[in-house]
Amino acid sequence: MPTYDPAVRAGGGGSVGNLGATSAVVPKPPNTANNDLIRVAGKVGNGAQINAPDGTWTRVNGVVSSYQVFTKRAGGAEPASYTFTWDGSNQPNIFNSLAIYSQGGGTISLDTGTLSEVGSATQKTSDAVTPSKNALVLVSYQEFVISEPGPPIGPGGLTQVQAVGGFGSPSIWAGYVYVQAGVSSGTFIASNNGGDPGPNFHWSSDTLSLISSIVNPASPPFIDDEVVFAPATSQTFLPPFIDDEVVFAPTTGIGAMHTTTENAEVALQATSASTRMRVTTENAELAIQHLLSATNLRITQMTAEIALQADAGDYP
Repeated sequence: MPTYDPAVRAGGGGSVGNLGATSAVVPKPPNTANNDLIRVAGKVGNGAQINAPDGTWTRVNGVVSSYQVFTKRAGGAEPASYTFTWDGSNQPNIFNSLAIYSQGGGTISLDTGTLSEVGSATQKTSDAVTPSKNALVLVSYQEFVISEPGPPIGPGGLTQVQAVGGFGSPSIWAGYVYVQAGVSSGTFIASNNGGDPGPNFHWSSDTLSLISSIVNPASPPFIDDEVVFAPATSQTFLPPFIDDEVVFAPTTGIGAMHTTTENAEVALQATSASTRMRVTTENAELAIQHLLSATNLRITQMTAEIALQADAGDYP
């Protein structure tokens, strides 16, 4: 199972809905921090082009009518809300906002996205995307109605991050799923609140593939008892791996190794001046590079036990 870095900020996002207005003041997503990717989606009654607050916002797919989605990179001092406008006419409108961040301190960006609408229905099927990298796929629904008994019913298979509804409120639901690179996200169906299942409404949805600048330096799974060890001062291996599992997390220089491989024992102890290694394994291939010296060892044999002692001036 790959490790994923993007995550959605807790707090349920921001939302606003009006039966008639010439602009919308959209709350900043709760807990937004510097360098987060902020996403705002909205629709107005006449389907007119929505104007973003300033030039820091980017339209998803360049869509300029009906349901529209915008993203921006959060700065260090974001305002409490953002004002979106349209052609000046008094129109009903619904907007929602969410913030996505990097758990490892990287940068989140939009990989690919798709938007769609259905004119009169009791439910909405989202569109599929295929990420180019391991991604958080965010799916958000807007039901163009105010004062439903509660939020739309979200689909199974998604982790809920936003659910808005009730008398005087817009009807919004959003959730996410982690998807591997090159794999389709599939589609998901949201439907009317259970307290009012029958009426037809206008629905909109967007599906966004969100990726991180951080690349996991490990390439799981490791198979056939093969271990590749190349320490450096800043390497990070993120579990889990499958089969022949090895988790190696050095701190400064050489760190610690732990293995759960069956019928295999690997122990490594190192200091700045010496390296001791003991391997007892069956049908194993072990490759070691010690970046702090000039020692290289590679063994492929059956039922082998090898010991290596080295110091700064004693290499074969």
